[in-house]
Amino acid sequence: MAKNIFIIDDDEEILNLLQFGLSRADFNVKVAKNYQEAFTTIQKGELPDLFIVDYYLPEIDGIALSREFLSKGIKRPVFLFTAVGNDSINISDCPEN
Repeated sequence: MAKNIFIIDDDEEILNLLQFGLSRADFNVKVAKNYQEAFTTIQKGELPDLFIVDYYLPEIDGIALSREFLSKGIKRPVFLFTAVGNDSINISDCPEN
């Protein structure tokens, strides 16, 4: 059975590239361009096996979004990424579930 992945990224090119590649690798992929769109999908009960989240979303960063998932009882792995180089990201800020 194919695994379900939910990608959250505001960059449409990156979103399309990840969706294309993962779909070709037989993953079921859902996408959202922002925090609101992601939670609208999640509220419908569509939880993935894995979230892939852009660290630099406009309204919330990936670590805060991961904490938001946990506060709502959503315990799924979150893979954070960014296309922007930055040494100020501290992985120890990430929540553990």
